[in-house]
Order: sequence, then structure tokens, then C-alpha cells
Amino acid sequence: MRVAVVPGPGGSGLLCELAPDGGAASSPRTVPNLAAAVAERERVAGVRWVWPSAAALYPGLLKAGVRVARCHDVALIQALLSGRDGTQATAAEVSAAAGRLAAAPSAVPASLQQQLPFGPAEEKTESVRAGLADLLAVHASQLARLAADEQLDKFRLLATAESAGGLVAAEMTAAGLPWRADVHDRLLTDL
Repeated sequence: MRVAVVPGPGGSGLLCELAPDGGAASSPRTVPNLAAAVAERERVAGVRWVWPSAAALYPGLLKAGVRVARCHDVALIQALLSGRDGTQATAAEVSAAAGRLAAAPSAVPASLQQQLPFGPAEEKTESVRAGLADLLAVHASQLARLAADEQLDKFRLLATAESAGGLVAAEMTAAGLPWRADVHDRLLTDL
């Protein structure tokens, strides 16, 4: 099962179970504590989290003591697809792709930025909902593009590995690497 995740203000967030085509399978659910909600759902086997970027979202979950097993990192997958298609991926590509899908200007919409705008609570809520809509549109497009690949199984495996790498990178950043200069020096000297 895939569940889309968009962070909200004050540690809240929006969760939405996804259909096989990447669209919403149920109504989005606002959660007051995103980390607790992810931890609860993670206990259910088979969840693949769909989020804009593991690098942006996962460190906060790790800081709250929440680890996840699987994700679909939309930003990393967008970069893979761009590379496959021979185009240059940019940091704002996910937002631009969502804008193109909606036939809107390709400027970076605030809805996918991790920093929510300051303003009334209803503006923040609307921004989070718009972020979810953008995420679902880009994710569905990515699934369709992945399914159309000539080497479907290989490219899906690459996409899965890339997303897993995003999780590993965030975990290594949070925990650090086990490193001892004396052991490293000894290994180099022995070689």
C-alpha cells in the first residue's frame, strides 16, 4: 500500500492512501502529529511512503525516533526520469512538473516547499492540501512514465533503489558514520 505524506504546520501533516495508478484511494486525513501517525502506519507491513523528498522530510521523522522501511521519493525519481529522458533535473523540477500537469505556470508553487507560508491557519491548510494535490499529480505521472519504460522491471528496481538510497542518506546523516582514523590509517598502510 502506498500512502502520500505532506508535512503541515506545527508537526502536523496530511496522509492519503493511494490507488495503484497513484491517485487518491481515499479522502486525505489531517493528522496533528505526523511523526506519530507515520510510526503507527509503519507498524503495518507493506507501507510505501510517497513524499516530495526524503532529504527534506525524513530527518524530522528520524529526530522524532521514527524510521520507515520504504518510500517513493518523488524528487529523486523525477531526477531519474529526467536523466533517462536526457533532460536536466533541477531542484524545482517536481514543482514545475506539477505546474505543467495542471497547465499552470511552471514557477515553483509554494505548496511543495517545505517551509509553509506565514499567515492565517486556513492559508496554511490550503497550502498543505495544494501540496498534496501536486504530489499526487506528479506521482501519478511518474508511475505512468515508469510503466511505459522499455525495461520496466529494471527501471522500477532502479527507482526503488534510488528511493531507498534517499532513506539511507538521511539515516547516515542523522546517525553519522562509524569512523576511526587509526583503523583507517592501519588499513591503508596494510594495503
